[in-house]
Amino acid sequence: MTIAFAVYRDGAIHRVANVPDYPTMLASTGPGEVSYEIPAASAIFFPIDLAKVRAFYHARIDAAAGEERSKYITDVPGQAQTYQRKEDEARRWTEGDEAAHPELYPFMIAEAEMRAVPIDQVRDEILAQVNALAPLAAMIEAKRICAKRAVDAAEDIPGIAGAAAVDWEAA
Repeated sequence: MTIAFAVYRDGAIHRVANVPDYPTMLASTGPGEVSYEIPAASAIFFPIDLAKVRAFYHARIDAAAGEERSKYITDVPGQAQTYQRKEDEARRWTEGDEAAHPELYPFMIAEAEMRAVPIDQVRDEILAQVNALAPLAAMIEAKRICAKRAVDAAEDIPGIAGAAAVDWEAA
């Protein structure tokens, strides 16, 4: 893996370089200099293509938001669809409906039968979990969108990198 970076000194690009890793990047940054990672494709020609830098940081923001979400949800293939289906069933369900239309509630019926609990208990637990996670998910999404807009509004690489530095812990 090669890391491309732009080194700034006195508010302007001083040099652009490629190194094998982050410790080497930090070691290559001298006193009074600040380094910002940039996509390798943007480091080939001058002026540096800020659209490529923005896209690079957009992808980082999205990945970081995904990492933050995965602290609170199960992040395995197909799980998001399962969660969505269970929420849909729970919101749609009315008492007695599972007997008349069992095809509409396969997840809730299966879980209730396996756990030997009433279907309304399963529904209540699903909705409680969804409602507990909604504010957190909303905050993560708001931070993701705001950071990407700030990246788009930034005029230079330091501004772009700064805008992409999201404090996810505050979520």
